[in-house]
Amino acid sequence: MELSNLSQALLNLDEEEVLRLIDIKLNNNEDPLSVIDELRIGMEAVGDKYEKGEYFVSELVVAKEFFEKGIEILEPKIKRKGDEKALGNIIIGTVSGDIHELGKNIVITILKINGFKIHDLGVDVPIPTFIEEVKRVNPDIVGMSCLMTTSIEPMKKTIEGLRKLENSDRFKIIIGGGIITEKVRGYVKADFWGANAAEAAKISKTIMGSL
Repeated sequence: MELSNLSQALLNLDEEEVLRLIDIKLNNNEDPLSVIDELRIGMEAVGDKYEKGEYFVSELVVAKEFFEKGIEILEPKIKRKGDEKALGNIIIGTVSGDIHELGKNIVITILKINGFKIHDLGVDVPIPTFIEEVKRVNPDIVGMSCLMTTSIEPMKKTIEGLRKLENSDRFKIIIGGGIITEKVRGYVKADFWGANAAEAAKISKTIMGSL
């Protein structure tokens, strides 16, 4: 996929160009949500380079810093309907055995911008923690991130544990991550899977009946 100038600037770790392009887009009255989506795509491209060994932790940290600066500029520009209540409550975490957090954090940012209240459980989340937090929070949606094939089984067991809860029909389960496919979704018996943060937000909004 061909990257926009803004996505490419973030991938190039060019802070000055990222901020310059954001300023231009805002002055041209572009939709802040579409600009945020360009930043998301740029961060996902950074993540791809990291997974391929072309970028290292230092590049991830720098890119995340530029991404967050962009979000700080853009988020106040998003038009909201007064002080309406959260669109829904979402618990999200990276499953046991997996310490990847970049993709999860991008999803969290996009979900928050779209009006969801997020309970972030972090990474390498044990099965009992997911279950106890779902019992405590009573969420509308449970999100699970997984980027390692070795963590598919823990994800499956986590979902099996959640399905045994008394109110398991109260929430939907969405999974995502670089290795997730429809086949994986069927195997672990999640309700939905999202290929990226934008898709995760769209699915979540559909679940809550807001589309």
